[in-house]
Amino acid sequence: MLMLRVTGYGAYGLGVIALAMLSYGWAFLGAALSLVAAGTLFLAADKVLLVLGEIRDRMPMAPASEARSDNNTAFKGPVRTAAGIDADIKRLGAVNN
Repeated sequence: MLMLRVTGYGAYGLGVIALAMLSYGWAFLGAALSLVAAGTLFLAADKVLLVLGEIRDRMPMAPASEARSDNNTAFKGPVRTAAGIDADIKRLGAVNN
């Protein structure tokens, strides 16, 4: 993640500039510390995403034949006709009477 690294190093650079501006007053101390902390967090997030990507790439992939089908509309069970269902309903109704 190049953008996280660039942002992290940019925050470090701005933090150094804010530290250099401490000669003008202590008002820049909070900004400098915040920028250094933000840079650290951005670089840590980059490292975490890098490690997660490596873990994902090393996981074994299932063969294509075992892959789950995205076609959920296809019914895979036996197909029954309306006449067969009607006969079953009449047969069950005769049992209950």
